[in-house]
Amino acid sequence: MAGAESQLRSLGWTEKCLAFIDFLGFKNLVDEVERDAAMARALVENLRAPYQLARHLAPFFDRPGIDVRPKIRSFSDLIVFSAETPLWVADL
Repeated sequence: MAGAESQLRSLGWTEKCLAFIDFLGFKNLVDEVERDAAMARALVENLRAPYQLARHLAPFFDRPGIDVRPKIRSFSDLIVFSAETPLWVADL
C-alpha cells in the first residue's frame, strides 16, 4: 500500500476528511414548499446552516502551516464537507 500511496501523492492527491449529508425526502419537501411560502423561507435558511456553521467553527481549525478548515460544496440535496487531514487527527 505504501507504493500506491506515494504514487497518489506524486499525482497531487492528498488525504482528506469527508462528510456527506443527504436530505432524505427532499423532493417531497420541495413539492410542499411550492405551496407554502413560510416553509420555503425555512428551507432556504436550513440549507444555509452548514455554511454558517463552518464560518463559526473556522477559528477552531486554524493551525500553523496547514489549512484544515472545511470546504463545503452542495449539489441539490447533498452537502459535502471536506478538509485536509490534519496531523493531529492521527493522534486521536
